[in-house]
Amino acid sequence: MPAFFPAILSGLALAAGVMALRLAWGRPQRRGMWLGLAGAALPVALMLASAVTSVEVAVAVLAVTLSVPAFAVVAVNATRRPPLRARTHPPGADDPSVSARLTMRWSGAAVCALAAALATTVAVAVWLPGDMEPRLIFAVLSFPLVWAALAGWILGSRRPARASAATFLAACIAAAAITARQFA
Repeated sequence: MPAFFPAILSGLALAAGVMALRLAWGRPQRRGMWLGLAGAALPVALMLASAVTSVEVAVAVLAVTLSVPAFAVVAVNATRRPPLRARTHPPGADDPSVSARLTMRWSGAAVCALAAALATTVAVAVWLPGDMEPRLIFAVLSFPLVWAALAGWILGSRRPARASAATFLAACIAAAAITARQFA
């Protein structure tokens, strides 16, 4: 068996886990079955990836790899609306402020949330006591969770400009903390 074969199987198991989570979200009548399948697919992906590399590297790679398709699933499904009836338009559909608000939501969720999540997890890794290796593993594992939480907060906010500004401020504070640690 080639050395890259477990890595390919790991990627397929990871994709199956993400797809099972998506199906659990979209089909509430069979949610338990899909969540069980996702719960089984993700550890299988971890075991197959650890066969190629060390366990720590496999966990870190799978955590980062899982955040990309998960964000794509949220991005595709967050703005999906039921189809409109023929010849009816919702009030304000042609209003330019609606498209500006939507652009603000997605730019804030994509850019500001990503920058804030990256800066805060690196700042936590820099300032935590102990060896560098566990701190980096913690930062890598917590980054997708922080990014998803901040992006969800911006997308669900009634005032996306305030939420984007708050995440930008958090990113600036974390960057200042990283810089302060370098000079301390």
